[in-house]
Amino acid sequence: MKKLSIALLSVLMMFIFVFSISASADMGPKPTLHIFVENAPADAYYLDLLLEGNGDYNSNLREKEKEYNETMLNVLKNYNESGWHTGIVQGTGAPMWGDIIPSAGNTFSFGYFGLPDVGRNYKIIMVFSDGSYAVSDVLTRQIYQEEITIEYSKADNTITVTKTQNKFLMFIKQFLPMMAGTLIIEVLLLLLFRIPIKENIVLVLITNFVTNLGLNLILFFSRISSGSLVSYIWFVLLEIAILIAEMIIYAVFMKSKSKGLSIGYAAAANVLSAVAGFFIMLIPGVFV
Repeated sequence: MKKLSIALLSVLMMFIFVFSISASADMGPKPTLHIFVENAPADAYYLDLLLEGNGDYNSNLREKEKEYNETMLNVLKNYNESGWHTGIVQGTGAPMWGDIIPSAGNTFSFGYFGLPDVGRNYKIIMVFSDGSYAVSDVLTRQIYQEEITIEYSKADNTITVTKTQNKFLMFIKQFLPMMAGTLIIEVLLLLLFRIPIKENIVLVLITNFVTNLGLNLILFFSRISSGSLVSYIWFVLLEIAILIAEMIIYAVFMKSKSKGLSIGYAAAANVLSAVAGFFIMLIPGVFV
C-alpha cells in the first residue's frame, strides 16, 4: 500500500509539472492552418480563407488598408457569395491572425480562435493583380495544427489541394519512440530489480504493447482534434490508470520473489516511463 501511495504521489507531481508547462504561453498551442502554394502566380496575389456566415465582424488585417493594393483588396472586402465571407479582410467573430500576402516560399499561416474548428468547412480564395480571382472547392479542417499544399492552375483558374498530412504516419512517429522508450526502461528495471527476464519478457512486451497502443491512440486523436494541451491532460490521467492496471497484472502474473517486488517494479517502471514519455512528446516531429 505504501508503494502504491508513493507511485500515485509521483504521478500526481508529474501531472502538476506537465500541466504547468503546458498551460504557459496563453494556455497552450492554438489552432493553426499553414498553406503552401505550388505553381504560384508570378505576379502579385493575395490569399484569404472563406468562412461561412454573414455578420458585422472585426477585420483581421495586419496592416492599414492603404498598404494593400486597392483593386485586389476590394475583391476580398466585397466578396459575399452563398453565405461565404473572407476571414482576414472581412473578419471573424473571434480573432484570427494571418496575412493575405505570401511569405517566403509562397506560404500562408492562419491561426487563433477565429479559425474554423476541426470538422468545420472553409474555402480558399486567391485574388490576382488584374482583379480576377479563383476559389477552391469546400475544404474541411482535419487537424488542429494543420498543413496543406495547394496548386493553382492558371489554365483552369482552379485551386486544388495536392498534399495533406498523413495521419497514419503521424501516429507511427508518435507511437514508436513512446513504445521504444517504455520497453528500454522496463527491461533495464527488470535487471535492476533482479526479476528474471526470460520468464517475464513476454508478459512485459504484451502488457506494454497493449497499454501503449491504447494510450497513444487516445493521445493522437485528442491531439489532432483538440490540440496538445488536452492531450497532456489525457496523458497524465491515462498514465495513472495504466499504473494501477499494470500493478495488478504484474502482481498476478509476474514471476518474481514476491508480489510486493512485482508491484514495486510496476510502480517504478510506470513512473519513469511516464516521465520519459512526456519528454519524448516534446521532441519536434513526435508530438509538437
